[in-house]
Amino acid sequence: YKRQVSTQSTWGVALAVIDGMVKEGLTREQALGQVFVIDSTGLLYHGRSRMEAYKMQLAQPSTVKEWAKTNEAPTLLETIENTKATVLLGLSGISGQFSEPIVRQMAANTEAPIIFCLSNPTANVEAMPDDVFKWTDGKALVACGSPFADVVYNGKSHPIGQGNNAFIFPGLGAAAVIAGATKITPEMIMASSYAMAEYTAEHWLPKGRIYPPVSDIHNVGEHVAVAVVKQAMADGVASNHLEGVDIVQLVRDESWKPVYPRIVPRAF
Repeated sequence: YKRQVSTQSTWGVALAVIDGMVKEGLTREQALGQVFVIDSTGLLYHGRSRMEAYKMQLAQPSTVKEWAKTNEAPTLLETIENTKATVLLGLSGISGQFSEPIVRQMAANTEAPIIFCLSNPTANVEAMPDDVFKWTDGKALVACGSPFADVVYNGKSHPIGQGNNAFIFPGLGAAAVIAGATKITPEMIMASSYAMAEYTAEHWLPKGRIYPPVSDIHNVGEHVAVAVVKQAMADGVASNHLEGVDIVQLVRDESWKPVYPRIVPRAF
């Protein structure tokens, strides 16, 4: 897969994608060759002007500048055309960033393009989900950072997953407390992502959802917490002695739901 990561707030996401690819067997160099990052000037590449030093770690070889037809750096559309990208991640904070030509090119590159419009709030989303389905003839796999209603296209209902870190952080934080973690390691964060993916694949992917509904966030959090506690133990950062403990049951015992009895004023 070629992965197109768009614009300036994406450094942590892009680096996490690269880390995930390395975990799956690629070298870091191979993984970087799959991730193309766009900022307000265009595609990052070595030798480009107006590029801050911290962006260098995600820059492509200077040969990619040949893709640019008019500007110094290739645009988002030019990058998608030349890389044959199959995954488009939007974290730009700019509404309408994914125009019809961009989305249609993604559909031309692959049978089922992954297009995640993750900017919040709703007014800043890179493309509206119904437009993405229309421009890809219903082929795209779509998620957004904000909640959206299901999209009906050609008589088929498509749930719009909410790609939000709210699915990860409760379990990650709870696990740190339960384990008595002295720090949050990169491996613990990676474990939380894998745990959520595993949970989604088991419980929701067969139902056509690529993210769980928010109503299932408590169960997701527990599943994530179990994985992260185990990872904290494996990383040697768990100060609590949990060897031989049933981690699944421990997490359940430490969980609670904010459900309160209804208080009715006393009648006089």
